[in-house]
Amino acid sequence: TEIREKFKILHEGLRSNLTSIIQKYLTEIGKDAQLAETISHQIFILIDGSYYFINMIPDKNEQELHLKTAKKLAKTLLGL
Repeated sequence: TEIREKFKILHEGLRSNLTSIIQKYLTEIGKDAQLAETISHQIFILIDGSYYFINMIPDKNEQELHLKTAKKLAKTLLGL
């Protein structure tokens, strides 16, 4: 459908931008910038899964706990 195509284009643009940012970061810290696309995909998987999972939890405190865990995983992917 038209909406699906527009969403796909938006999503691909966001992933491309994130990949570019990660490439720059990896280059600055002296790591292999070829990993940027893989890391970008992993972060998007983490974000999408976390968004779905966290929004299924009614308790706001538990949501916050899982959000903190997701942030830590994203930082680990970036080597922080």
